[in-house]
Amino acid sequence: MVAAPRDDDGDAGAAAATTLFLEKYGVDKLAARWSLAPEVCATLRELQIRSFFPVQAVAIPKLLANDSDRVTDICISAPTGSGKTLTYVVPIVQRLLPRVVCRVRALIVLPSRDLAVQVHQVVQQFCRNTPLACGLALGQSNFAAEQSALVGDKASSSTQNGGHSLVDILVATPGRLVDHLEQTPGFTLQHLQILVVDEADRLLNQSYQDWIPKVYASVFNGHEMEEEGLALGVGVTCRRQDSINRRRIRTPLTRVLLSATLTRNPRKLAAIGMSNAELTKIGRIDDPLADNAKQGDAGDEEDEDEDGDEASGATKMYSTPSNLDEFVIECDTGSKPLVLLELLSDFAGSLSIVFTASVNSTHRLARLLQLHATHPERVREFSSSLSQKQRSALVADCKAGHVETVVCSDAMARGMDIDDVANVVNYDVPSFIKTYIHRVGRTARAGRHGRSVTLVKMGQMKGMTRMLKKAENNKLQPYPLQQEHMKTLVPRYTQALQRLKDTLEAEKSGKLAATAVLRGKPSSAVKGSKDGTKKDGDASLQQEVAVVDKKRSFSVLSDQLEKNLGQRRPRKQ
Repeated sequence: MVAAPRDDDGDAGAAAATTLFLEKYGVDKLAARWSLAPEVCATLRELQIRSFFPVQAVAIPKLLANDSDRVTDICISAPTGSGKTLTYVVPIVQRLLPRVVCRVRALIVLPSRDLAVQVHQVVQQFCRNTPLACGLALGQSNFAAEQSALVGDKASSSTQNGGHSLVDILVATPGRLVDHLEQTPGFTLQHLQILVVDEADRLLNQSYQDWIPKVYASVFNGHEMEEEGLALGVGVTCRRQDSINRRRIRTPLTRVLLSATLTRNPRKLAAIGMSNAELTKIGRIDDPLADNAKQGDAGDEEDEDEDGDEASGATKMYSTPSNLDEFVIECDTGSKPLVLLELLSDFAGSLSIVFTASVNSTHRLARLLQLHATHPERVREFSSSLSQKQRSALVADCKAGHVETVVCSDAMARGMDIDDVANVVNYDVPSFIKTYIHRVGRTARAGRHGRSVTLVKMGQMKGMTRMLKKAENNKLQPYPLQQEHMKTLVPRYTQALQRLKDTLEAEKSGKLAATAVLRGKPSSAVKGSKDGTKKDGDASLQQEVAVVDKKRSFSVLSDQLEKNLGQRRPRKQ
């Protein structure tokens, strides 16, 4: 998200390109041009950010500009991992530094708790050496503690005098934001200057307790006071609800929408009052020195269909990172687990994320991979069944290098920035192009190289190809599987399948927590769930049946591999 282009490969051409990139997008040069505060520049140096990304170089000056007669509303569409977070964090901190009284003047709304925690950490880094304070409001946390952190213990119950606040910047999920607007005395958004909606297409497609009208009701709470509001003292922000002519608004409201798959549907943008917003679209950065930012009005694009895809394929609305290698493997349902095991064996030593179609599939596949793995604790599940504390700990483990494989549904497909994700595997084919864009966007971030592999069942390839035509992406290549090595995985895979049944039964009976991390030997987690009073004769009989089942499984799997991988043995004449 914030890393600078690397030139550690020693290649002369790459080094020259990096030099040119730094000359054009270098922090020192652009920071001087934008007159960034010393505190902001110090944080950029502390984070070892040597250059801005193109989307930042284009959008940051727009958000910093204050000489326009019109309030600047911007929609930003850029590939995943292109640095959209700093695009709004830097202008927010820069614009709020001169503030005198602490009030909520910047609001960042995000669709998930994990993404909110991640963005809050970035904002805190930039607020560390400044008088600014950043707050966090998200579900599954202590509401009373949040109230105390946002407005204090002795906050006024009235917002007519400007309310009260202990934070200047608030990062929130929409549901918890509504809770504070309705239940926290003294909490108000009438001083708001910047509203950021990250992953905007998801937030606009779902109601989240009708958060948009409730936010605006608080933002324009004091607009009827006009000049008389000045008599109420410092801290009162007066504004008119038209938000068009800057001269008629005492404190203008800047709205920013961002996403890799941002909607251009005028009806959806009108819901947040941004039907006339300026659209800034950054395409694929095949040439990072090219000025490929496209300007326009957000509502000028063609309408979208019910699925959120573009109505016409003539204009490619989305794009994947240019440094992403995209592969595909065609196989049947029975072979998919073995193909995945071979892929993860090939990816050993690097971090991989495996996406499935549902939460239930995520859990079963994660357990299967854990039972097959030599170190099951390095295979983890990311799902809604985990608490916020467990999910944050999992992300920390990934960043610390303690995890090699994460199995998840699309809950992790948006916005999450984990360092050094080398591989993304689409175990189940995504239904929509937006889902594909966000999934593969977990790798190849911030200029790093990445790889994605999609497992396509027989008959799905045509639909997959048609879906990808809606995006500007790299050509899909067949992934070179080591077929002979994959056959050696069959015995261990069959044993893992047998233990999977025992593990799921132990979870169902309550003897093993569904969120428990298997450690040590794969079978140790379910030993305690088995009945130790079984007779030796029954155990012997089960062992014989298991041997027969293994032989039958070996035969079936071998036939499937021969059939699906195109290596049938020649028939005898």
